[in-house]
Amino acid sequence: LMIRRSLPGYVAPFETLDYHVTVWDDHPGQYGSSGLARATVKVRVAQDFVNRYMLKELRKLGDLAADPGVAQGMARKMADEMNRHGATMLEVAEGNGPVNALSQAMVKALLPMFPSLDMCELTDYKVRIIDNDSATAAITRVMIEFQDRQLKTRWTTISSDSNIVSASFNALVDGLEHHLNER
Repeated sequence: LMIRRSLPGYVAPFETLDYHVTVWDDHPGQYGSSGLARATVKVRVAQDFVNRYMLKELRKLGDLAADPGVAQGMARKMADEMNRHGATMLEVAEGNGPVNALSQAMVKALLPMFPSLDMCELTDYKVRIIDNDSATAAITRVMIEFQDRQLKTRWTTISSDSNIVSASFNALVDGLEHHLNER
């Protein structure tokens, strides 16, 4: 993925504009209480992918889209709803923790344009402390394993950061982008 991103002409399927995670626990200090998380993500889908999506949606209309006037009008209406830089999606989701909530929100935002994400699942999540001497300020390494249930393929992404949520989100985004590039 790093090499692919460095190639001239590479266009990522989506770009993360921002994200926010809130975690709360109704019964703090009690073992076994379930904390919850809510994530908000804002992503922009690249215009090339938006165009492919619009064509696919127009093809579903069959005879209605066969009339050039109708098809052009529909395409113009769809394009008016999106800017020339692509489609911006904003979604919110809840999960049993921050990574689960972020994963749910990202898939929710991207699924309309990329239906293959329905086959992509996070199968393993590991965190390792890189520099133990730094205590709570330590750099963390996050490894996320994914699986495409349809193609039966697996891949792992890794990210490091002093913020465990940022490291987790970066690994999650890399995994989703890899999946979309392989499809």
